[in-house]
Amino acid sequence: MTNIEKFISVKKILDISSTSIAKILEINKTNITHWEKSNRLKTLHIYAFCKAFEIPLEIFTNNSINSHQKIADYITQTKENSMLYNNSQKLIQKLQNEWFIYIYSSEIDNKFILEIKCTINENYQVCLSVEQTDYQGKIYILQDQSLIIVNNIELEHKIYITFENNKIDTLFFSCLKYKNNLLTASVINIALFSKESLSQEKIEDLLGNIGNNKIIIDDNMIRKSFKYMDKSKILF
Repeated sequence: MTNIEKFISVKKILDISSTSIAKILEINKTNITHWEKSNRLKTLHIYAFCKAFEIPLEIFTNNSINSHQKIADYITQTKENSMLYNNSQKLIQKLQNEWFIYIYSSEIDNKFILEIKCTINENYQVCLSVEQTDYQGKIYILQDQSLIIVNNIELEHKIYITFENNKIDTLFFSCLKYKNNLLTASVINIALFSKESLSQEKIEDLLGNIGNNKIIIDDNMIRKSFKYMDKSKILF
């Protein structure tokens, strides 16, 4: 597929007229007609066209994008990625700061409420401060949800925190999973994120009954389930 064929395809897909191109590039419309008839398109014109109409240059430089449908798919995917990136940037601006996380202790039947200081920066790095010890991690922003992963190799434990992107405010709830490799159980807690330090009374009121927001998962149960699975369909 030649560059001029790709040029014509892009025009059709995005419904861009030759008149619009001529106006934006400040050239005569007959120049565009000449390009198409002579089947010649200079690199300079390609760069100018892509820059002016925010078209991925890869369409013209990548030989594997060699059909009208592949060009359409690539443009759609690029737009979706761009939207996701823009949303991610907006969200990280909203999240970057210091937060207070409140959860019930991971110990079974323990009603002690733990306060964790969480710092999120613009580079998607996360620091959890628990009892004067810092644990480093990273936040991954997806389309609908975000995930914080803290993996402490030395202490052999992992923390996963998930929350819905559209629920983020100065006060919001998340799901926190704590896994210690030395134990046979994982603990899933409802965690409360707050921009401000909260009183014990308010935390207890917001978190509610311990039995309603803590789940203990026995890892032996998960291991047992593997023998009933079709091993050929396991994805990891």
